[in-house]
Formats: sequence, C-alpha cells, structure tokens
Amino acid sequence: MSVGGVGNVTGVGGLTTPTISNNTGQNLFNNPSLLQTNIPGINVNSLVSAFEAQQSQLEAPLTQLANEQTHFSQESQGYSAVSTALTAVQTDIANLSTYADLNPTSAPTSSNSSIATASGTGAPSGDYVVSVTQTAQPQIINTNAIADSSSTQLGASGSITLSYNNGTSTDSVNVSVSGSDTLASIAQNIESAAANVPGLTLSAVVLPSGTSNVLSISADTGGSGLSITSSLTGGPSISFSGQAGSQAGQQAIYTLNGVQNTSNTNEIQNALGTGVNLLLTGSGGSTTLSVASSPTSVSNAVNQLVNDVQSAVTTLQTQTGKGGALEGQATVQNVAQTLVGYLTQQQTNSGLPTSYQSLASLGVSVAWTQQNGLQVSFNPATFQQAMAANPSAVTALFTGTNGIATQMGTYLSNLLTPLTGGIATQQMAITTQEQQLVTNETNMQALIQQEVQQAQAQFLTNLQSMLKSTTVSQTLSADFASMSGSSGSSGSSGSKSGG
Repeated sequence: MSVGGVGNVTGVGGLTTPTISNNTGQNLFNNPSLLQTNIPGINVNSLVSAFEAQQSQLEAPLTQLANEQTHFSQESQGYSAVSTALTAVQTDIANLSTYADLNPTSAPTSSNSSIATASGTGAPSGDYVVSVTQTAQPQIINTNAIADSSSTQLGASGSITLSYNNGTSTDSVNVSVSGSDTLASIAQNIESAAANVPGLTLSAVVLPSGTSNVLSISADTGGSGLSITSSLTGGPSISFSGQAGSQAGQQAIYTLNGVQNTSNTNEIQNALGTGVNLLLTGSGGSTTLSVASSPTSVSNAVNQLVNDVQSAVTTLQTQTGKGGALEGQATVQNVAQTLVGYLTQQQTNSGLPTSYQSLASLGVSVAWTQQNGLQVSFNPATFQQAMAANPSAVTALFTGTNGIATQMGTYLSNLLTPLTGGIATQQMAITTQEQQLVTNETNMQALIQQEVQQAQAQFLTNLQSMLKSTTVSQTLSADFASMSGSSGSSGSSGSKSGG
C-alpha cells in the first residue's frame, strides 16, 4: 500500500489538521478502513485516535482561551445593560433638578394683552399686576435722501463716527468709508462697528424715499445717547443731523406689583422669573398676569424616575443573580439594594414635617413578593396632593441639598462617571482583558500550529516505518514459504532417485 500525500485542513481555533491520503486522493484519517484493508497487521484506528488525542491535548489551551473570551464578553454585555439602566435613572434625576422647586407653573395669561403679556414658564404661581406709563421707543437717526441706489459706488471717502453716552461714560468708534463703498456696505460696516461699543445695539438699513434712498439707523438707547457725525468728502452729500423721520429714544416706564422700573426695550428678560419675559405692548393702563400651578409635568417626571428605578433593579437582579453574567461582581452586587434603600429612606433628622420625611408619604411605595419580586410603584394623586399642601417640603425631600434624589444622583455619578466611576472602570478593565486574550490567542495559535506540524511529521515517520516493517515481514514470510516448498520438492526427488 502506498501513501499518496500529506496535506492540511482547517481545525479548531484556526489551526490546521493534517490529512494523509492514498494514491486515490481519499483522506485516510477520515477513512482508516482504507489503510486497514491494505496493511494487514496495522491497527490504523488506534494510530489515528492516538494522533487526534495528542492534537486535542495540544489545542486545549485554545479552548480555555475561547471560554475566557466568552466569559468576558458576557460580563461586558452585563455591565452595558446595567449602565444603560442606571443612566436612565440618572437622566430622570437631572430632569427633576431643572425645576427650581417641584411646583411647576403654566405660562402667564394676561387680562389685557394691549398693555402687556408674558412668555415662558417657571414663574411662581399667583397674579402679577403690570401698569405701563410709557413704552420704550428706539432712537432713530436718518440721513438726507441720497439719489444713488443702495448698490451704487458712492465715490465718497473719509469716516463716520459713532458716539454713545450710556449715562456714565461715552464711547466712540470710527467707520472708514472708501470710494468703492455703497449705501448697503456702509450700513453693514456701521452695524459691525457698533458691536464694539459696550451697551449699544443698533440696526442700519437702506430705506427707499421716493426715487432716492435714506440710510436709517435705529438704536435701543433708552434716550438720545447716540450721535453720528460724518467727515466724508467726494460723492453725494451725506448728513446725519436733523433729517426727516429721526426721533429721540425713550425708556419704558412701568410698575410690576407696585414697584416702578425702567427699560430701554419693551421686552424685559426674566421679569417674572428665570425664562419668563415681560412684553410691554401699550401704555396708559394696566393688566393682570396670572400664573397657575401645573403639577402634572413634575408628577410625570417623578413617575418616570420610579419606572426607571424599577427597570434598573430588575436588570441588576437578572445580571447579578445566580447564573447571571455579573454574579459575584462586587461593584454591582449591592446596587439594587442601595437604590431601594434610597426610596425607603426616612429623613427623620431633616427638619421636615413628619408627613414629608419619606417618599412613601408622596405616593412612592416599595413592595416585595415571592411571585413578582421587588415592585416599585407611584401614585400621582397622592404626590400632587402632598405637593399642593406643602411644595417646599416636597422639594426639600426630593431635590434639596440632602434630598433623596440628590443623594441618589451623587451615588450614580460615582458609578457611571467616565474613566473614574466604578462601573466605567470595570468596563475598561474588561476591554483591556479581551484585547489581551486576542493577542494571547494569536501567539498561542502560532505555537500550537508548530507543535501540531511536528506531531504530524512524527506520525508520518512512524507510519512509514511500520509500513516498511510490514512489507519486509510479508516478503520474508513469502520467501520462507517458498524455500520450504522448494526443499520439500527436492527431498522427494532424491528419494525417488535413490530408489
């Protein structure tokens, strides 16, 4: 029997498994009976089994590495699931903290919108009486009518000087004009220059006036603090003094709940609270702005927090429980208990009224049953009733300096902060270990491949040796049989001759 050739096929862990074929191209590892048929006295099954056992032993470290990779992958997925669930809770707490107190209000409504209105939410609930003596008007400075179009080069050169007196000091800035400038470019340059004058906001536009154009500058100065002079030569005559349509500016004068105020503009930012702006629309009268309590939004925010805490606890119990990816992981083993601890915390030394010292009094309840496990629930009606009775106490219990949501937020930050948080650190460590395993696998594959090839060569050497021994044995047996047969024949002939 002749061995046709030796080759390789891909095996475990990317390694190659040797193939030995006869002269028909059939793989003798997969068909040892072919060898058995042609090599009497050689147990090929035993030889192949021995080689496969040796190869499995060599590849055992790769199997161990693969198991470790699976383990770390599962841990990584577990931490990602926990991190996502806890981040949702952290976001809910941040949303709650956006309320100055937990008693949000609606946008103000006006009883007389021709005098004043207001926009935005967040003002304390109640009524605000606004009386307007006069509204603000901008200071307007126009040029004389100029026959050229807004895009015609004027051919003038020199400068235009803006001077602004804000009541305590005067700032000036020059605007250079060249022969290629047009009315439009001069207007744009005046606006750009004004941006460098503290407290001065203006707009400069070119307005048609019959067949001519006027350069009109409007500024919210609260009076007549802006003056403009020109030293232009060449081109058309341009004057900023005493032209038609110009007007002096004036401040708005109004009272808010009896307190008089002034403003250079008719929109007063944050007049009723952060983000709640007052807009004066007329003068000579008054209006009442009403702000109503709107507890639904904060109630919804608390409900979202409770739901996400429930989801986080369920995720933690799944991941850290028996058979979970994070079973035995100290970093997250007690997180669920800690979250529940915050929800059931009694703030007996907070100085709050007895009925406002735990979340249970605000409609947040925690229960555990054998069938359903831990259940966190929220009663919006109970919460809104408590908030209506004592909003400051509700605020202190939830988002005060030592509030329950505040404490929970600090705890979650210590877990989730990138690079330094407990969970974030574990995730980075797992990533590093996974990368190291990949490197180890690559190096080990090369080493084991070399050892398998050596074992393959040894197997082939042994097989060839056995083949040679078997062939010699068979030849000698045939020779001895032949010799024995020849001797018998010769003996018979001799006897006959002797006879």
